[in-house]
Amino acid sequence: MAVLRSMDKTKGGSMLGCTKLNRRILRQRTVPKIIGIVVGLFCLTAPQVRAIPIGLMVIPGLHGQKRFNHTGADQSFVVPSGVMTITGKAWGAGGGSDNNPGGAGGYATGTIAVTAGETLTIVVGSGGIDDAGGGQSAIKRGSTVLMSAGGGGGGAGCGASTNGGAGGGTVGQNNSANSATGGTQSAGGTGYSNGTLGVGGNAEAFTSGASYGGGGKGSYDYCAGGGGGGYYGGGGGGNYIAGAGGSSYVPAGGTTIGGNGTTAGNNSDPMRSGAGNSNANGIMYISW
Repeated sequence: MAVLRSMDKTKGGSMLGCTKLNRRILRQRTVPKIIGIVVGLFCLTAPQVRAIPIGLMVIPGLHGQKRFNHTGADQSFVVPSGVMTITGKAWGAGGGSDNNPGGAGGYATGTIAVTAGETLTIVVGSGGIDDAGGGQSAIKRGSTVLMSAGGGGGGAGCGASTNGGAGGGTVGQNNSANSATGGTQSAGGTGYSNGTLGVGGNAEAFTSGASYGGGGKGSYDYCAGGGGGGYYGGGGGGNYIAGAGGSSYVPAGGTTIGGNGTTAGNNSDPMRSGAGNSNANGIMYISW
């Protein structure tokens, strides 16, 4: 919501308007003069009310929107003047695919109370490379997560048969063999290495780098997938095992939809633009 500057056109309050109205009534011969007397008495007793300055009013329908794409680094959003709430809409990144597919990203949206002029940190997760987990997409105030869309776990390679779990939902999806579990609202998922707050677990004997947004490292040599980043990260896989998805987090009243395998959460939304697919980066929108 936005605020406009004051624009007072009355210049004289209500008394001037009443006086003009009463004169017009009295000039009309067809109108009983008693009406003019009543109007006059009302004008004498009514307080002089000036127009409310528009600068003090909330004007509905005035808004903006900003899209954040993956850059590999933290981005900033400065809350515009007069704005008291923002709405975030995000998809986490997909897990990497070496041989078997990585899990898709989760979806999150919610309204957040803000202060005009404050600077929020925007994270847009990167898709997993090789077998790495996908990163979360999040809005943060300092180190506090205000909203997060979980990333998918990395798929297993070398002809292994397990796929990465998708990003949450309130709980990230397990890998397809249920041997690595998704992050929750209070703990990281379990696996060869467990996920932690914001970060997916690394695969056994990892060789790849971590994905921006907390995606766990994958292992090309051990054909194992890293856990997806998220509010809490998913568990990383052991030898020939895929990683699990990270959880999402939304403020009260928000909505989160977990992915399912290689299908991203809220998959049909046209604003997704391919974000959150296996290997694909996440995306973030902020509107006000």
